[in-house]
Amino acid sequence: MDATAARALFAPAKPRPAGCAVAPSPPPLPHAPRARGSRLAVRCAHSRVPPPPPPLPRADDASSSAAVAATTPRLRLQRLAEEFRALPSDADRARRLLSLAASLPRLPERDRAPGNRVMGCVARVWLASRYDDAAGRMRFAADSDADLSRGYCACLVAAMDGARPEDVLDVDPAVDLAPLGGLAAGTRSRASTWHNVLVAMQKRARAAVAAREGRHPGDPFPSLVIGRGGAVRAQGSYAEAQAMFLSPDESKISELVSALKEKKIGVVAHFYMDPEVQGILTAAKKQWPHIHISDSLVMADSAVKMAEAGCQYITVLGVDFMSENVRAILDQAGFNKAFAQIPDINVWYGPDSYMGANIADLFQRMATMSDEEIAVIHPDHNRKSISSLLPRLHYYQDGNCVVHDMFGHEVVEKIKEQYCDAFLTAHFEVPGEMFSLAIEAKKRGMGVVGSTQNILDFIKNHLKVALDRNVDEHLQFVLGTESGMITSIVAAVRELFDSYNSSQERANIEVEIVFPVSSDAVSKTSIKGSDHLGSNLTVVPGVTSAEGCSIHGGCASCPYMKMNSLASLLKVCHQLPDKDNKLSLYEASRFNVKTPLGKSVADVGCEPILHMRHFQATKRLSEKLVHQVINGNGEEPS
Repeated sequence: MDATAARALFAPAKPRPAGCAVAPSPPPLPHAPRARGSRLAVRCAHSRVPPPPPPLPRADDASSSAAVAATTPRLRLQRLAEEFRALPSDADRARRLLSLAASLPRLPERDRAPGNRVMGCVARVWLASRYDDAAGRMRFAADSDADLSRGYCACLVAAMDGARPEDVLDVDPAVDLAPLGGLAAGTRSRASTWHNVLVAMQKRARAAVAAREGRHPGDPFPSLVIGRGGAVRAQGSYAEAQAMFLSPDESKISELVSALKEKKIGVVAHFYMDPEVQGILTAAKKQWPHIHISDSLVMADSAVKMAEAGCQYITVLGVDFMSENVRAILDQAGFNKAFAQIPDINVWYGPDSYMGANIADLFQRMATMSDEEIAVIHPDHNRKSISSLLPRLHYYQDGNCVVHDMFGHEVVEKIKEQYCDAFLTAHFEVPGEMFSLAIEAKKRGMGVVGSTQNILDFIKNHLKVALDRNVDEHLQFVLGTESGMITSIVAAVRELFDSYNSSQERANIEVEIVFPVSSDAVSKTSIKGSDHLGSNLTVVPGVTSAEGCSIHGGCASCPYMKMNSLASLLKVCHQLPDKDNKLSLYEASRFNVKTPLGKSVADVGCEPILHMRHFQATKRLSEKLVHQVINGNGEEPS
């Protein structure tokens, strides 16, 4: 099967022209024990292709400091690339890769353990390592259940095994692996094996340096592990606080469902709700379908569907703008690619400064891509047009989410050190460091940057792949957004596990969600008492303390979202219909205000949302919006 895959990856060898001679094949990579007899490969005698370079010396065999410097991993990768370029065809390169796979020693079964798995590879890949204290060198061994991936492992082990940990960390994937990308031409997923195995090697090298210098890596981030059968295992106090309400109180579920059914009330809620509220809403949905938990954009659509299905009231659990959005869309329903259409347009993006900066960063990255790569994203753009729009893309500098602001330097450094080989998710509103980290992970199939729904879909898709493969897996995801997402993630994971129940033997598959909680989000308080004077008590943010924020300003959960409580929801439900007008004090009367042009505030506020939905459906700006941008908000287009 792997040989067939290799033939599909590489073009077939061309017929030998006249005047060709048989020449020795390139020498074996130095790490692999093999017979010294030479293999035969075809190369034209009159060809100007340079002969392959000699074998790369092992770093630990070098007899002088100069020899050591000459055998750094970066140089070995460079020579490896030269060796493959010297081969006359893609088919020869494929055969060479498969021959390296055949020569790579198999890992013993004890090393083919879940803890040694490298995530993000098409095939299963294992990496074993140790630090040789006496020699000050890293020792690596790798294996895979697919021949092509074994070939990649053979190349990387040859380059890294026996190197100093500092030299392993000095390798730049974007620079040093780029010349080797052609070995997996046409399959981006297979090419990611190079990068993901290297990241795993660098993680181990980083740990070796820390241990040698006596630095403790620090406690891991808290996390929740979801296994088959729906079992949840909390690791760390913060995770325990989140897990408390995953099995909600049945009496509270019954009380809420009874009120919703009696009054025909629909509920739309954001992913960032309090875990108690989300846990009960998730369970209640099985008895009353008009409950929906999603990101802000979908909440209004769901409200419209509920109204069409006969709901008399819609309750919105979120922050003010979300309820205003729902109200405006309900009234309207009766119950960035602008540069291509308006070439000289200036775009001001708001309100979130981090998201604006990240969008600008995306365009700057696009400006370095080829015209062909850009055309895949948008057929009306090329490098010239992208470069010309950069000076006209602006964003507001003040204004950011207090939760996503948490994902700054401290969190990023810990992710690099301890979680660089995990799947990384990031909301578009995180600071630039976290955004760049997730973008780099995305390039190797290990990350996603987007909305809360994008993050949820990313986790579900990778779990589906693991379930289809049906081999033991531990999928670790760093949750780069508000921790309230965990309730919907657990519900989705449990649903997928249930849907894959069958009579066949089931593999042991787990999903771990890591909360990258900043130390700023955990307060330290002195314990008063004779025996404990001067000691520190960790106050864990979450449902049970301080609404998820510390006195230092770091947040792990949104304090504004958490103001939507179960008690308040039930109080509103029981009050409806509002015969005594007790709820009228809380009505948004500004919806009835008229603008100077005579339009209602609700209609004006609804327009941007409708424009956005038109763009999502057609991938083009509406004629009305284009007209307004060019001519102002005067007459409608004819």
